[in-house]
Amino acid sequence: MRRKIWLFLLIGFSSVFSQTHLSASIPSEANRLWKQENYRKAALILDKYLKKHPRSFQALLLRGKIALEEKDLVVAHEIFEKLVKWYPHSHEGYYYLGKALSRLRKLKKAFRALEIARSLRPGWHKPYIELGWLYLAMRKIDIALKTALYAKKLSSSDSAVFSLLGYIYFRKKKISKCRMAFQKALKLDPLNLPAHWYLGTGLGYPNTPEKLPKNQRDWKKLQEGIQYLEKGEFQKGISIFSKLVKKYPRNSTCHFLLAETLSRKYFSKERVQSIPEFKMLQAIYFSRPPKKKVLASFFSGYSNLWDKEKRVLAHLSYPFEPHIRRLASIGYIHYLLPLDKRLGDVPYLSIFKDRYSQDGRRYGDLRGLTYEKAVSGKETLWNAYQFGYNTVAHELAHQVHMYSFSRKKQQRIESLYRKALREKRALDYYSATSVYEYFAQGYEAFISRFKRPGLGFTARHTRKELLEKDPQLYEFLKKVTLPDFQPLELFLIYFFMGRIYQELKEKEKAKSAYAMAFLIGVGLLDRD
Repeated sequence: MRRKIWLFLLIGFSSVFSQTHLSASIPSEANRLWKQENYRKAALILDKYLKKHPRSFQALLLRGKIALEEKDLVVAHEIFEKLVKWYPHSHEGYYYLGKALSRLRKLKKAFRALEIARSLRPGWHKPYIELGWLYLAMRKIDIALKTALYAKKLSSSDSAVFSLLGYIYFRKKKISKCRMAFQKALKLDPLNLPAHWYLGTGLGYPNTPEKLPKNQRDWKKLQEGIQYLEKGEFQKGISIFSKLVKKYPRNSTCHFLLAETLSRKYFSKERVQSIPEFKMLQAIYFSRPPKKKVLASFFSGYSNLWDKEKRVLAHLSYPFEPHIRRLASIGYIHYLLPLDKRLGDVPYLSIFKDRYSQDGRRYGDLRGLTYEKAVSGKETLWNAYQFGYNTVAHELAHQVHMYSFSRKKQQRIESLYRKALREKRALDYYSATSVYEYFAQGYEAFISRFKRPGLGFTARHTRKELLEKDPQLYEFLKKVTLPDFQPLELFLIYFFMGRIYQELKEKEKAKSAYAMAFLIGVGLLDRD
């Protein structure tokens, strides 16, 4: 009996000693760079260290967390798979494995990993937060709410709990509770991105929305912050907008600008940014010369755009060019909202500013609206250039669908929508809400051959996904649009996509992209 007790103590001591020793031996430089958010350099140091110490618990954990921050999702998945294999009782290992799987859209596997994390440390709130997001992705909103409330019961000091609650209440259209949750999130973390985003785009203070700072000094500061944002000096912009939010807590524009700056800062740390082919893909993908006369006649604010933004606009609008000409000829426009303006500042839409959208947001603070004269935020063109969600394409699709298509085409879209609902072919919950969102989400996916990793469930759709999930809508869009690229351009696009996926270790996507490049290349040779 005594021998068994000694053996048990020896095994336990060895395990603790092993992990403590490995924790102490991690290069201090990697820890320092991690805290400074210099993820790429920290990753390189840890990769070198792990070649000599492949089973270092703390080194694997930190390297996996860096991969998650960089949205290097396949690498994160591989690291945490190793970690839980070698340390099967690590609650952190299973928790982060669940996060990686969730972002890779492997929902069932993510669910199992998070359940194990929860069982290994029953009172820990973090797995419940991730489970809440998973339930949302599965459209189980009531279960998501119960899970989030339980996470809050376990820990009311984590702003991530209130971010989740805020989004759930938004989906349930309980706007007052949604606002309160996001306000609480900001008290716990003044740089909480989702909270600033939602409070800055329609969910702020409905009765007393503050106008932009009238103080001349504060107005200059706001403009200075915008300049830093557009130049990529994000930390300076964050500093300015944080002070303005503190001084004007009810001003939606200040919240929005801080959210936008934080978002761009986080993107600048992503792994895809360090892959040379990403820049090459941008150069080819957005190489269409803008037709100034056509675009300026329809997109109000076109002259104030940067060259890259004009090229994004040329790309997203070209497939619908005949419809854009037609809409412009009868007086329809699409207003590109500057960063320091809100929808309520647009003269012909000011009648909407005190009304509320279907989901409870105040129109005056929104940055997008589709009407005969539509509005999209200028910042969405930057996001599209980085292969994120293309909001302007979505809103343009609404205009074409509602005001330019013939009744016959509209009826065809309605028929496709009803069929997609019956067969569960809609791209996501949002595209299933109405025939208009169904078509707009479809067009946004149709012109998106590539999306950067780690985007949200409604933002990550691509042309390939649309073809696989809703081939009839895909074929309809092919018939009603102009071809967006020449064969040589497509060859280069798919080749660079293959290189990017290869660097990100997404083998199946790389294989598919290279196969497309090969087929297009063979076609080019045959044509010659």
